Amino acid sequence: MRCVVGIDLGTSSCKVGLFDAAGRPVGFGQAGYAITRGAGGQAEQNLDDYWPSVCAAVRQALAAAGGQPEIAAVGLSGQVGTHLLIDREGRALRPALSWQDTRSRAEAQWLDERLGRARLAAALGIDLPPSPAWPLPRLLWLQRHEPHTLERAWRILQVKDYVVWRLTGDLATDASSWRGLLRLPGPGLAEDVLRELGLPLDLLPPRRPPSAVIGQLTPAAAEACGLPVGAPVVTGWNDLNCGLLGTGIVQPGAGFEIGGTTEHLGVALARDAALGAASSLMLAPYLTDEADGAARVCYGVTSAGGGALEWWGNQLVPDLLASYGMALPPDVPERLLASAAAVPPGAGGLLFLPYLHGERAPVWDAAARGVFFGLNAGHRHGHFVRAVLEGVAFSLRHVLQTVEAAVGRPVERLSVSGGPAALPLWNSIKASVLNRPLVIPQVTHAACLGAAMLAALGAGWHANAAAAAGAMVRAARVVEPDPRPAARYRELFEVYVSLYPPLRPAFAQLAAITASEGV
Repeated sequence: MRCVVGIDLGTSSCKVGLFDAAGRPVGFGQAGYAITRGAGGQAEQNLDDYWPSVCAAVRQALAAAGGQPEIAAVGLSGQVGTHLLIDREGRALRPALSWQDTRSRAEAQWLDERLGRARLAAALGIDLPPSPAWPLPRLLWLQRHEPHTLERAWRILQVKDYVVWRLTGDLATDASSWRGLLRLPGPGLAEDVLRELGLPLDLLPPRRPPSAVIGQLTPAAAEACGLPVGAPVVTGWNDLNCGLLGTGIVQPGAGFEIGGTTEHLGVALARDAALGAASSLMLAPYLTDEADGAARVCYGVTSAGGGALEWWGNQLVPDLLASYGMALPPDVPERLLASAAAVPPGAGGLLFLPYLHGERAPVWDAAARGVFFGLNAGHRHGHFVRAVLEGVAFSLRHVLQTVEAAVGRPVERLSVSGGPAALPLWNSIKASVLNRPLVIPQVTHAACLGAAMLAALGAGWHANAAAAAGAMVRAARVVEPDPRPAARYRELFEVYVSLYPPLRPAFAQLAAITASEGV
């Protein structure tokens, strides 16, 4: 059996899928890595943790495949906004700065005030709301706080770029994963901005198309991960674009909701589609090489999705953890969902703002924090779990109404993928909160499949992305909104969106008070 391999390097784990020519999963593996949190919004990862997780997940997938399938090519997907700095020997100069690290929020605000949104948008080819995870604020933070690190840096990488280097010994990256540093859609640096800010011009690796073969698996890498020596490896793409591809979003007008640690919700657009005011949204290039396809996507990205449920399971279920020796057992998500399913829609009036790592779209406030609102003595564990699930869904509705206002029309249905798409209760809640049908694909690990589809393109299996999607993506079912919960959720959403504005000054004050603490 000929297979392609998709490696998805997410926020907290590496997921690996083996897929045949029809996009059917042949084997799957997953291995986690940690995030170190500390003072002032620190969130870092150890570079030495990524490669062992990749090797473990690949070997799991191969074992699940029940043999040694023929590997046509390897593709990669990766989290963006997590930045790695290496010297000329490939050694890490410091831990990777996660996209969840908010220490450069002052630099993001300074940059927005110094250059202005309009000028930055013209220089970068994309309008970026202020965020500490963009490359320019991150580099400014290093310039101000760790100038010695920046001076010694040879390359700045995304996580997937680092893994490509471990697989092949070659360095390359794709242009769209560096929005905020390059002028999109082309691969050129925003040199004028970098020079004005005194930032280096030579940190990025060479840019290649996402499906371009950039090298072959080395003997050392093959021995470590179990894949065959010489297997072609393509450049790869960011996790959003891989998720879009793996969800089958290739035509203008297609709506999507791609979940994981965070959530992305939006709509695909034609190259010449008009757009209204969208200051809190992203308008990013997508399939720019396919004239009749989805050349752009308008979307909002939140800071919490599946990560909110994981946080609750890890931190606030001591009764479950104690019985398992303080280790989170694999059945905890099912037990959490069962407790939430026993609670009626609306969680007894308990609302949750899922701003555990600040929030991005549509409020863009790194100082925002999570809130349970409406708590009373009658609330039990299941109410909290359901409030977490509904809070994430409300954050998506907040994005959806912003997207629809920008594009000037309703998004009729949403194709949903990612880890949370495998949870029926959450799909049902989201469908009713959004009041839109949700199309669930056969393969919910869309970023893995999208990375494998890039490998299939690199191997010459398909002529373009649309052909790859037609051959490798299939819908499994449609989840319709339930009218009665939808009506209740419509009322509760009005309360939800009223909570953040009056709390914003308090969030800022709290951030100033706790800036030196590990919170």
